[in-house]
Amino acid sequence: MKKYGFLYFLAFCCVLAFSSCDSFKKAQGDNGKNQSGIDPITGKKKDRNNKPISSGSPEIVDISIDTIQWTDDVSVPPITSSGIDYQSNTNTTTDTNDNTSSNSSTIDGTLLKTYNVAVMLPFFTDRFNTNGGKMYERSELAVNFYGGVKLAFQDLESEGVQLNVSVLDTKGSASEINRLLYQSEVTNAHLIVGPVQNDGLKLVAEFAQTNQVPLVSPISPSTIVNTENPYYVQVSPGLETHCKAITNHIRQQYEADQVVLICRNKPAEIRRLAYFQDANIEFSGGADTTRFKEYIISEILPDYSNIDLTPFLNPTKKTIFVIPSWSNESFVNTMLRIIRIAKSQNEVMVFGMPRWKTYQKISYDYYEDLNVHISEDTYINPIAPEVEAFRLRYYNEYGDIPTEEAFIGYDVTRYMCRMLNQHGTQFQQKLDQNISQYLHTKFAFEPIADPNITAGEEDFTPFKYENKFINILQFKDYYFQKVN
Repeated sequence: MKKYGFLYFLAFCCVLAFSSCDSFKKAQGDNGKNQSGIDPITGKKKDRNNKPISSGSPEIVDISIDTIQWTDDVSVPPITSSGIDYQSNTNTTTDTNDNTSSNSSTIDGTLLKTYNVAVMLPFFTDRFNTNGGKMYERSELAVNFYGGVKLAFQDLESEGVQLNVSVLDTKGSASEINRLLYQSEVTNAHLIVGPVQNDGLKLVAEFAQTNQVPLVSPISPSTIVNTENPYYVQVSPGLETHCKAITNHIRQQYEADQVVLICRNKPAEIRRLAYFQDANIEFSGGADTTRFKEYIISEILPDYSNIDLTPFLNPTKKTIFVIPSWSNESFVNTMLRIIRIAKSQNEVMVFGMPRWKTYQKISYDYYEDLNVHISEDTYINPIAPEVEAFRLRYYNEYGDIPTEEAFIGYDVTRYMCRMLNQHGTQFQQKLDQNISQYLHTKFAFEPIADPNITAGEEDFTPFKYENKFINILQFKDYYFQKVN
């Protein structure tokens, strides 16, 4: 099948799905299916307790915010504003009158027979050109992510997890997200997944806190929640978590006096150095006060004559250079070249940031010769049998190779919905009790406390829940390999 063949068709279904707020109705034919060969959407909209609701919605208060810049019959229907109604059997004893399992009301939330899930992604259906023969470029992240989500829902259905799923197009717009927050698919959700842009996440985070519904941020590592919000779940670890993971990995093998932090003389980059220094002190438990060396470069002259790394090279032990930079590939390339020239016979190792994996201009010879390591929240082992099985399944379903976003969508949906089904409407309180390895990463969530809270105080309301697991990758034999 042509690349993006089925996904292109899936995006076309998005245009149809969002053209109306009404439920799809079956177009009768000889075989009783609609013309696309996809099962129709069934069921009425339901409230948070799974009771039917009217099709009306409250008056929408729209705030003016600029657009954010940042086959065969299918068992699960396409994206729709009315949601996907699963009617699977479960072993849970339920009260059919209120959708609540018997003896299920707890201080941690409520166990239900069926849960409402809202998935909010930037499909940009308003920019989809059916005559162009090409998917809108910025739609690809959402479409690939949804491809994984769709397969996850198939698995969950086979496990007996009952869900009413609504997949909504944010159109990459904060104003559109604000409008969606008044839709019944969101107001009655027990779990919200997405959106991906930071301004939109901030809006939905405030909604989630007000309505006490867990919100899962599946991709953004940004620290947008700076106030107490125990309903915000951040899947992709933040910068401070990356710095701490790098520090711990280094200190497990090397001494603090072997480490050199390098950055440009820019406030944002200098602030990052504190994350490493603090993590170093935490690792040693305060017993060792040796700080990492710091080399702050004021400017780079055309002939690089002002950059001298020889005073930092250890003649008897390996020198570990850490460059926490990702926004300027030219700077990283320059520093790697200088380190390569300066190291001579000395042993060196270089640690960098996740985006280094996607750089196009830097020679892989630098990565190989300098024993480059990076931190990364996503690592998909290309030779793992379970990864190969998912690739084959995805290809058979869509006629395309899954991207990282497809793996993330698949993993996040399975993990979160399983937790929702097991622990109920406040499942995020139990995340730290379920450390699980999935295809693209390990989920190891922790409740994040207010930094001003007294050390050792046990009772606190978390700012959020954040996945703290970081993959450490080493560039060896000309590709990145997981080493932790």
